Parts: sequence; structure tokens; C-alpha cells
Amino acid sequence: RAIPRAMQYATAGDTIWIDAGLYDSFVRISATETAGVNVDKDSITLIGKDSGASVINPPGDSLAVNIYGIYADSQTGLNIRNLGITGVYDGIYFTNVDRSLIASDSVSANGDVGVYFNLSDTNSVQNNSVVWNTSDGIIAFSSSADTFNGNTLMSNGGSGIVLFTSSANTVTGNTANSNAVYGVSLTSTSNANTISSNTANSNASGGIVVNGSSNNTLTGNTASSNTFEGFTFSSTANDNVLTGNTANSNTRYGV
Repeated sequence: RAIPRAMQYATAGDTIWIDAGLYDSFVRISATETAGVNVDKDSITLIGKDSGASVINPPGDSLAVNIYGIYADSQTGLNIRNLGITGVYDGIYFTNVDRSLIASDSVSANGDVGVYFNLSDTNSVQNNSVVWNTSDGIIAFSSSADTFNGNTLMSNGGSGIVLFTSSANTVTGNTANSNAVYGVSLTSTSNANTISSNTANSNASGGIVVNGSSNNTLTGNTASSNTFEGFTFSSTANDNVLTGNTANSNTRYGV
């Protein structure tokens, strides 16, 4: 069983069905980078039998940088569903990838980030379990118009989800509890995002933080029982709107 061999023969628009099993094959991306799967064509669909049954875990130390579970660079129209990704540095790493879907995957126990977007726009990340990663669950860096919906982001060593210099994204209906930093973090001019109906409870620093970011809308979120604040706004976070949020039993303040 080798997903890289299937990718070798695939053409744009193909679907690769991945049966139950542990997939420990890998492919070299460069002299210093490897991945369990390198998606190098547009409109490829990868569908596993179940995220707990079709598991990608290539060889190597999960704390060694540049080992990815699924990697794509400059593709569009990808569809990654029903797969487990574990034991790598970054679970799913998209750079310059647009109009793609990551759904119903389990991305856990990786050495850095679960799902990493770099310069990737208009994607949808929905109904995934992103847990026990050493750093953040999901990070979007310089990415816009992405939707993060219905994901479980728990027990990560950083924050559940981080928007870093990323604007006009939608973060809705996620559960971001018991992470080592924040549940949801908007930082470094992440502007005009919509943050709604999320649960960010029992995080070690705070529930939802807006740092150096403006014109965001926070509606219907729950941020309770966090070690510090439920909602935190830095002095450089301007013109943000809070409506109908709940913040109970936080150690310091609700807001």
C-alpha cells in the first residue's frame, strides 16, 4: 500500500480511495523535506475509509521539522476527507493552496501544528478532530476568506486555532477547549474576521484573544472557566464588535 505511487499516476480531477490501514510510505519534496503524501496536481480528492482506520504516519521523528503528513504547494480544488494524520511535524501543510476542503479528518499527536495554512485562501476546514498536537491545532498565516467550521480543537500545546495576519475569515461552531494557551487567537492585524458560536472553555491562558487586530465581529461565543480571561483585547485591538457572548467562571475577568 503506497499513496505516493497512486499520486504518481493520478491526473488532475482524480479521486484516490484509501482503504483502512497504516500508511507509512513517504515521498521527498526537497532535499530536506518529506511527506506521507505530496499532492502535486489540482483537483485531487483523497478519501479514507474512516479517520480512525486510514492513517498516515510516515517514518521520522515527529519533532523533526519538515516532515509533513499531507503537503500541497500551489494547488487548487483539493479534497482531503476521512483520514487520520499523526506522528509528523505538521499534519496537513498547505502553502498557496486555494478553494480546497479538509473535512472529517483526525489530525493528532503531531510535533508542531495540526493544520497549517500559509498564503492559502477560500478554503474550508470542517468537522475535523485536531487534538494533542505539540503547538497549535490550526494556524492560518497570511490567509483570507477561509472557513473553519465544526472542528474539535482540544488539548493542543498552543492555541486551538490561530489567525495570524489573516483577514476576512469565518470561524464558527468550533469547540476549542483545554488548550495550553488560548482557544481562539486573532493576532498581528487579523482584521474583519467573523468569530461566531464557538466554545472556548478551560484553556490555560484565555478563551478568545484579539491582539493587534481590528474590525472583527464576535457573536454568540462561549468562553468560560478559562485560567485568565474569557475574552481578551489588546490596546491595539480597535473597532471590534461583541454581541451575545457568554463568559462565566473565568479566573480573572469575563472581558
